[in-house]
Amino acid sequence: MKKISFTNADTQSYGWGVPGTTHLISFWGSLGVTDPGSSGSPLFDGNRRIVGQLQGGPSFCGATGTGLRDYYGRFFTSWTGGGTNTSRLSNWLDSDNSSGTTTNGVKPALSGPVSVSGVGNFSLNTLNSSIVSWSVAGGTGLVSPTSGMGNAASLTAPGDAASLTITFSVNDGQPYPIRFSKEFSTSAPATTIGGSLSLLTPIYSCATGAITFTIAGGDGTPVTYSAVGVQRASATSNTGTVEIELRADPKPLTIRATQRGVSVSYLFDFAAFCSGLTPPVSPTVTQGGSLSLLLPTYNCTTGVITFNPIGGDGSTITYTAVGVQRASLTSNTGTVEAGLRADPKPLVIVAMQTGVTVSQPFDFAAYCGLARMAQTEPEPDLQIRVLGNPGNRAATFVEIRGAEGQSLNLRLMDATGRQQSEWQVEKAGKVEVVRMPPGRSAGTYVLEARTASQRQTARILTVD
Repeated sequence: MKKISFTNADTQSYGWGVPGTTHLISFWGSLGVTDPGSSGSPLFDGNRRIVGQLQGGPSFCGATGTGLRDYYGRFFTSWTGGGTNTSRLSNWLDSDNSSGTTTNGVKPALSGPVSVSGVGNFSLNTLNSSIVSWSVAGGTGLVSPTSGMGNAASLTAPGDAASLTITFSVNDGQPYPIRFSKEFSTSAPATTIGGSLSLLTPIYSCATGAITFTIAGGDGTPVTYSAVGVQRASATSNTGTVEIELRADPKPLTIRATQRGVSVSYLFDFAAFCSGLTPPVSPTVTQGGSLSLLLPTYNCTTGVITFNPIGGDGSTITYTAVGVQRASLTSNTGTVEAGLRADPKPLVIVAMQTGVTVSQPFDFAAYCGLARMAQTEPEPDLQIRVLGNPGNRAATFVEIRGAEGQSLNLRLMDATGRQQSEWQVEKAGKVEVVRMPPGRSAGTYVLEARTASQRQTARILTVD
């Protein structure tokens, strides 16, 4: 139980056992006292700032007369204290000597929208995200996901709900959680009826893989969807989850929607979307309509490439693509030349059919770079696994195996090879989970793990 006492009387400087003004005397009246066990509690001034901490005094519940007083160590005195790290506050509260003589506290705040249409982002302003969990009461079937870890939550809302509550719980070792809650409503994304059917950018949660297909136009009749790698309840359901295997080895999704025999498609590169890049957008096409090229199918290891046309009149298509070896002009499969793969430049793929020419740029180096970001370099013994990649710059965790019982040295380097930090695990466990020190900025880093006989590295992508 927390209680607060008030006084209308001025405080008085006092030495309390030693000459000087090291303490403040608080004179209580009819608005409270302090009881035993209150030592260390703060004394606030009229501006709600701490000016002292309780050290002792005669007051207690029921005290009268001269017993209505207490002695507080002055915050002003404690600031410089005994002049060492362990005996003064300034080292801990203003280590770079940058602040003024006063500062206001920071109130815990849960931010987020009051209404979610599509995707809504909520966050709690804690510095340590690893001690926070969250959940949405009554959110099953209305939002996705309904629970998670960390001080941020990205929710997808495919339907309507008048009132839901998200609650963040902070637990840093205390026997009970500290909770912060916010109410919000949800509404399904607006769908425009009339005109040609088209697919818009889907609603996607990078944390959970939940995806919602969105359309515009059409005649209002049922729409069926197909998207290889997305688990859904039925062919007409526009919500689902990208399979975890595909998220671990990301390839762009081709989403197709069909209504009364008319089909349209949309290419969604969710790896680029979640990396903060602008994902390539394929044209919306109608079967039997204009010829178009989708993103090609590409093997980053072998360089084998397959061109993917859609639409057209069904007649023979010829292709050109400088740097791609193929058996004939009409072959849609080939191999990107080794010299080009060693010094990569974007490909321009051109398709021609009965006088119609279309083209599709393809930056295969960037395409393969996104896939490799989520992988670690293999090692038969010493192994590194990043728990979440991309990770949060302030809290990224790494799992290390194969160093049990050995001294483990860890170094974090930026993309140029410059060392950012180094730390040591004296005796590693069978599975050693370490929290990386935060990098100076979001980006790509290299983690090196080294024992007396082994060395392993892993690329890590961090975001703010």
